[in-house]
Amino acid sequence: MRDTKRLLPSLDTYPEPARIEPMSNEITKNPSANKLPETTTTKNPSFDGKGKRGRAYRSNEFNYDFVNVYMEQPFLGVISMEITKLADEGAPTAYMGARRNDKEYELVMGYNPDFFRSLTPKERQGVICHELYHLVFQHVTHRTVIDKRMAKLWNVATDLAINSIIGRANLPAMCLFPGVRPTKKNPKTGAIEDAGDKDLCDFIASAPTMQAADFYFEKMKEIIDDRDNKSDDSDGDPTGGMATLDDHDGWGDIPQEIEEQIAERMRDLLERAVRHCDNNSRQWGSIPQEIQDMIRRLISREIDWRSVVKNFVGRCRSTDRTSSIRKINKRSPYNLPGARRKQYANFACFIDQSGSMSDEDIARLFGELEGLSKEVSIDVFHFDTEIDEKSKTVWKKGRPVPGAHRTRSGGTDFNAVAGFCNRQENRGHWAGVIILTDGYADVMGPIPMSKVLWVITATGTTNVVRQGDLICQMSKDSGKFNKK
Repeated sequence: MRDTKRLLPSLDTYPEPARIEPMSNEITKNPSANKLPETTTTKNPSFDGKGKRGRAYRSNEFNYDFVNVYMEQPFLGVISMEITKLADEGAPTAYMGARRNDKEYELVMGYNPDFFRSLTPKERQGVICHELYHLVFQHVTHRTVIDKRMAKLWNVATDLAINSIIGRANLPAMCLFPGVRPTKKNPKTGAIEDAGDKDLCDFIASAPTMQAADFYFEKMKEIIDDRDNKSDDSDGDPTGGMATLDDHDGWGDIPQEIEEQIAERMRDLLERAVRHCDNNSRQWGSIPQEIQDMIRRLISREIDWRSVVKNFVGRCRSTDRTSSIRKINKRSPYNLPGARRKQYANFACFIDQSGSMSDEDIARLFGELEGLSKEVSIDVFHFDTEIDEKSKTVWKKGRPVPGAHRTRSGGTDFNAVAGFCNRQENRGHWAGVIILTDGYADVMGPIPMSKVLWVITATGTTNVVRQGDLICQMSKDSGKFNKK
């Protein structure tokens, strides 16, 4: 089965499709109990509003499937609610597309009603998830392959990656899966044979599951490149006609400004879906932890930590102005009043040393502070449920930095930091407050007159950060942060 992800015509070509509202009061768990509206059709002249089985398509016919995706897969469900659903008899199966809606482009999921009717409810919902994952992993925007020949290989790779997440039992039998040899039935002889290039079928039959599309693509590309180097004939489809559930034809032709618009909207949508799952008791549904981490990396902006610090320092610096007399020179031969300006920034850094912080985390945090101390002078304190005032050290350029060590090991209370900074003798003393922590505690109260930078460990949570604070999360590479 093949379909095409493409840039759809404008709204003038298709009627305004009904948006699927998963929480609508009109939808029940029994699809047959729903009141059916009037039949809707597309403006395709060859489509008369009836399927191959003589059944008229109705706009809420598959609402139950979209609702179930929302209920069972909260992350994908949030994304699905923002995608326009379009019944398209002209599509062989289903696709993700984009079309102009007024001055912007909207994302559209098109599907052939007859194809959907041929599937079980579980398979329909699997196909919906399949299309949504193409958006999640940016397969249809920045990660397209320009080389038309290699694009066919990329189609296979993305399907292998996505279908591995969804599961073989949740998709139509024709779908590609790592570890399962692609086969088809010869229409003439009835014999079972490879459904594509033999070498690629050999690879797929033994390929590991739960890998990124790039992994599958590079492995298959090595096979094709090695064969091309041994043969003079390197044209044609490298997959040998291997069929996928869908492909990406046309996405590489999208103008860059439109692609950027779609990509930015998807980033915002992904961030909203991640927050929804993190704050919801249903969590992420059946999405594995490694895929959750992959999604978080997609929406993070990994930058050098020094850039974060310099930005924070620049925002927190104060200026002292003192009166002076200008130096006499040719341009200014007389004693004239002047002013001297000196920029400074006092910082306090509070290191979480609670029991939830591993020794490795603390060692990494000390390593980051050593870099910070080359930029500014920092008053460093340890804390758990209270501030360890005896642990205070002043870190600045030219002074040795102490090795990583613990002085506390209790719980975590960020209000201990707020209370300490708000004492009469400390109030306003630090222009910036840096909190190095894993984030597992209640939200902190206000610290007037001080800006706050949260540095979260790689395995920590960012839910504790208050609105208006700056935050960056350490990646596994200690030299990098993920800026949120």
